Formats: sequence, C-alpha cells, structure tokens
Amino acid sequence: MLLKPVPPEQYDGAPNTRLFHKFVMEATDYLKDGRVSKKRQVPMIMRYLTGTAHKFYVQKVAYNPEEWSLRTFFQQLFDYCFPMNFLSLQRKNFHCCCQGSRTVQEFAHEPNELSLMVGDIGDHALVNRLWFGCNVDIQQELWMN
Repeated sequence: MLLKPVPPEQYDGAPNTRLFHKFVMEATDYLKDGRVSKKRQVPMIMRYLTGTAHKFYVQKVAYNPEEWSLRTFFQQLFDYCFPMNFLSLQRKNFHCCCQGSRTVQEFAHEPNELSLMVGDIGDHALVNRLWFGCNVDIQQELWMN
C-alpha cells in the first residue's frame, strides 16, 4: 500500500451507536491497512480510547490484551459503555417508529438502522415496520399499486 493507514478518531465511550460504529469501522480499517498482527490489534486500539472507553480497557483488558480478539473487545466495549437495557430500548423504538413528516426515504433509514443495531429482527418484521410505519396515505397508494 502506498498510503499511510489513517488512525481512528478517539472514542470516549459515549453511548452513541453512530459514534461507536464509526470507531469500530475506522479502527478495523486502520489495523487491517497497517497489517497489525492479531495479538497486537487490541493493544494498538488502546491509544484511541478516552473517558469511559479507556476506563474499560484499564479495568478489563490491560493485564492480558494479547489474549483478546478484536471482535470480543468491541462486543465487550459496547456492553460496558451502553446501558444494560439499550437493545431493549432500541427494539421498542423499532416497533414504534413512524414516518411522521419525513419522506419515505428518510423514514426507511430508521427501522433499517434499528434492525441492524438490535440484530435479531428479521426481514419480515422489517417489511411490516416499513409498511405500517408509513403514513396512511402512502399505505393507500401502495395498496393501489
């Protein structure tokens, strides 16, 4: 590769799924592009953790970082930084989301993002949420087509 790997932006442990996902993607790309060995991946990521995320690393990982897989690290970092009932709240948000004043395209992103976040929502449930979450006039037009 002719380009230097781009390090991830620091993650402070904020329970924000977009920030967390961005950090996971950037960190994974950085390690892959830098060809970091599996045993060195988690210790390398520590440099980009602050706040609650760094506290997690110090408390749970620091004594044996080479034994952690990157996947396990990210899963447990999520569990540490996000509230215990976070996925339940997101599941509830999924079942309640509606189009409102948004366009169909804008609305469709919300249940899709929530289903990816929760993980156990199937395609059938997603289609139903999209259908029944749309405004009534949109549903009627869809029926007509």
